[in-house]
Amino acid sequence: MAAEAITIHLDDALLAALQEAASRRHLSLDQVAGEAIAEGLKAERLDRVQALLSTGHHYGADSGILENRVVDLIHADREKRRNLR
Repeated sequence: MAAEAITIHLDDALLAALQEAASRRHLSLDQVAGEAIAEGLKAERLDRVQALLSTGHHYGADSGILENRVVDLIHADREKRRNLR
C-alpha cells in the first residue's frame, strides 16, 4: 500500500522524543512515528479486548455457572440447536 503524505502537529517535547528515538535507532522520523502509532493502536485494541473479557467474566460470575462447566454447556447448546434443524 502506498503511503499518503499527511501533516501531524506534535508538541515540541513529543517531536523531540521522536527525533531522538529516530536518531538513536538510525531510522527515519516517519518510521519511528509509524511504529509508535501502530503500537499505540495495538495497545488500544488490547485494552478493548481486556475490557470485554472483564465484562464477560463479571456476567459469568453473576450467572452462578461455574467456569469449568461453560464448555460442556456450550457443547450441549450447540447439539440442541443442531437437532432443531
